[in-house]
Amino acid sequence: GRSFFLSLFIGFSFSLFAQNVKILTTSDTSYIYSDPEFELLSAASKGDTAKILAFLEIGTDVNATNWDGVSSLMYAAQNGHLRCVEILIDKGADITAKPYSELDALTVACIAGHALVVDTLILNGAYVDSRNTDGLTPLMWASAYDHKLVADILIFYNSKINTAVARSGSPASA
Repeated sequence: GRSFFLSLFIGFSFSLFAQNVKILTTSDTSYIYSDPEFELLSAASKGDTAKILAFLEIGTDVNATNWDGVSSLMYAAQNGHLRCVEILIDKGADITAKPYSELDALTVACIAGHALVVDTLILNGAYVDSRNTDGLTPLMWASAYDHKLVADILIFYNSKINTAVARSGSPASA
């Protein structure tokens, strides 16, 4: 008696949870997923190029974001996954998109000190003097974290070196 109800419960529970589960099969692996946008964001964060390509191939939005407005390009840039950044850019990722914190892909790459990612983003249209909600630029972040090579790259691409932030938090030029 009890085992019948237990197996009935387990079967019913599985059917509830499995309703939105899909399987994506590629030539070398299979992915079980329910949310392709989450999978793309996760793959970008981890540097999984095969998974990124697989989910973009089935039509996942390259500019999909999480609840905070962070995109796959921002995750890849923050974690220094250069090849992922290149793939996402090639597939149409918005380089200038900003999440709610306004820390765009270039800024998070500067904070983390990923020089090659910074160079790639700039070469593909990232704005070297973008600002976040506090009025800070990528050069300010690179300097604050003592990423000398990143700062040199930004200056090479004509980042303004005499930019200041007013006390109210709004940007001002010195």
